[in-house]
Formats: sequence, structure tokens, C-alpha cells
Amino acid sequence: MRRALVAFGVGAAALFCVVLWANRTQDLYERLIVDARATYRPEKRRVHVDEPLDAGFGDLLKPLLPRLQAARDEYGKLPLRVHEDCTAVREGNLPFSALPIECSDDLEQHRPLVRALLEATHASRLEIPPELDTLRAESWRPANHGWPPVQYGAKLAALDIRAHLAAGQMTPEVQRYVVDECIDALALGREVSHSHALIGSMISAALVGLLTQSCAAVIDRVSSEEKERAAAGVLRIRQELRTFKAVLGDEAVFSELASSVSALNAAELDRLPVEAAALARAHPSTLSMWLRLLPGIGWRCTVQEHERLALAMALPPSQRERELFEVHDVTARSWNPLCREMTGDFSKLYVRHQNTLDRLELLVAAAHADLFFARTRRWPPVDDLRGDAPDLASTPMSFNAHDGGLRLELPDGGFGCVSLTVSPDE
Repeated sequence: MRRALVAFGVGAAALFCVVLWANRTQDLYERLIVDARATYRPEKRRVHVDEPLDAGFGDLLKPLLPRLQAARDEYGKLPLRVHEDCTAVREGNLPFSALPIECSDDLEQHRPLVRALLEATHASRLEIPPELDTLRAESWRPANHGWPPVQYGAKLAALDIRAHLAAGQMTPEVQRYVVDECIDALALGREVSHSHALIGSMISAALVGLLTQSCAAVIDRVSSEEKERAAAGVLRIRQELRTFKAVLGDEAVFSELASSVSALNAAELDRLPVEAAALARAHPSTLSMWLRLLPGIGWRCTVQEHERLALAMALPPSQRERELFEVHDVTARSWNPLCREMTGDFSKLYVRHQNTLDRLELLVAAAHADLFFARTRRWPPVDDLRGDAPDLASTPMSFNAHDGGLRLELPDGGFGCVSLTVSPDE
């Protein structure tokens, strides 16, 4: 009996030592300091205008947010039928003459506000407001409205484009105005993408999605000179969107901060960047009891999974979705329940991110196809267009000529088939 008790004690002590070793955090903490400092460095991006404003985007945006939220609240009170008709006009599924009077009045009232919102994207510095940055504690306060007011402003911009196109007066001034409005509105998606993590990426995707059809209508209607300017502007926006690799880096820091608050003392938290320490202390994630008791184990699972995700992102684009899912699938089947709790499937979110890039490239392709027709009086095969516009080399698109026009399509990657149409210029 005594030997059994001794053996049990030795086994328990060995198990305790194994758990203690597995729950170590010093190496994770040192890594978090490095990663957090890199992630919280001020963001930079190239602006899309030749003469940027000497200001920060956040400084220009913040005074507009209460008015945008008030406008969104008023719109939200309108009947569902009005919302549906307004959306159908914005997407080009109904003629502008079918726009409900409530939406017309809303647009007329808020045009100056929309113009100010779009001009904010001309700022030379980014400087996302803390309440709109996913990696800032301020963005998780219950009363915070987030990006939806800006999304509503983008919807009004898309509707304003439709209004100018429907007016029929396509003078050079009007053409320049609608091209500028399209590019500025898409630039909102660029700015949002830099608000960090998957939330910023997904809202950016939504913004680009709601603007795609109105921008396509602009490209179809304007002169060759303005088509070239539109294509160049859209490409600039596309090149400055935050990459999915960077988004995954944001997510790694966000997840690690969730574990750090249970693993680190106040002095250790204070060694982190101020913004990171504040987010750790106000983190919105709710961890299970075991993850709170053994934070180092869950934390290490997060780090190891994100190391594998980074390797997946280093693969050719055609292999990334499958490999990102495989990383999640392996962790989801792990023997370790704490690892299973910390995993996430990023594969479909990567596809959504790529769909956003593809939408922008489809707009560029529409402009180049129209320019090709103006030169040759025929529509280009996809391969000819790729040679004419090397930036489109990897975009999965198809062309179909019909009724004298050209339909450009992206395949359905789980987010619906995207289809644009251009017509021959008169």
C-alpha cells in the first residue's frame, strides 16, 4: 500500500511538473511584446489623390460620425419596402425614377455630409480613431456605434452616383465628379481595412461590395480619358488595402491578449504598448474556466496555430484556402481540448478578402475592356485583356459578349456571382 501511495505521489508530482511546464508563459510574453509593438505602430498607406490634405483621416472623420449616425437612425425608421426599393435602385436593379421620395429627400439633405466624408479619404495620414480600431479598448465599449455610420455614408454616395448618371447631363464636369465620387467612396473601404483584424477586413469587403455596381455604371458611361483615370484610381485603392497576412497578424495579437490578462501581472502588462495593455484589461473575449486557470496552454496553442497560418499564406494563392482550412481542421481534432477551444477557421474569410480584391480588379477590367473596344471595335478575350493589363493576371474572371455589350463575371466563391456589364461607347 505504501509503495502504491509513493508511486501515486511521484506520478502526481510528475504530472504537476508537466502541466507547469506546458503552462509556462515567459517565452510567449517576450514574443507578445515584439508582436504588439509591431502591430501597434502607426499605420501608413498611400493616398489616391495627387494633392493630399495635410490632416489625419480620423481627425476629419470624427466630427462627422454623430451626424452620420443620426442620418442612419432616421433612415432605419422608414418602412422595409422603402429600404428594398432604395437598395434596388442603388444596385441598378430598378431605374432611378423608381427611387422612393423618402430616399431622394434623404440624399438631398445629406449630400454635403457625404461630400465631407469622401474628402476625408484625401488625408495624407491615416490615424484611425480609437473607437473604430478593433485593437483598441475604446472600440469595445457598449455604446460605441463602430463603422455602420460610415457604411451608411457610402450607400448615400452610391445613390448620389446613380442620381448624376440618371440626370443625363454627362458633361466633362459631371464625368469627373462621378469618377471622383466612385474612387473616394472605394477609398473608404481602404481606410476601414486598416482598422485591424477580421472586423476591419469584413467591413471593408462590405463597403466595396455595396459600391461595385454603381462604380461599374460610372465606368461604362464616362469617356475614354475618364475610364483610364477610374482604372488607375481603383488600382491604387486595391494596392493599399490591408493584406490578409497582416489581418492574421492582428488576429494573433488580439487572441494572445485575451490569454495574457490571466497569465500576466500588472507590471508585465505595463511593459506592453499602452494600447495593447488597455485592450488586454478590457478584452471582450470570455475564456472558459480551464483557459483562465491554464492560460499558457491556450496561449501557446494560439501562437502555434498562427505560425501554421503564416506558412499557409506563404503558399501560392490557389493553395491558400485549402491549407488555411487544414490548419483549423487539424487543431479542431486535437487531443487537447484547450487547443480545440482556441482555434478558428480563417479559410472562408480569406476567400471573402480575395473576393474584395477581385471586385476591384473586375472594375479595372471593365474599364480596360471598354478602352479595348474603343480602339479595335471588338471585345477582348480574357487573355488579351490580361496582356493589356498585367495587374489582372490572376483574377478569376470570364467575359461573355451579348446584345452588343460585354458581361464580366467573377465565379461564385460562396459570396454570390458578381456580374458587371459594359456597352460600346457611342
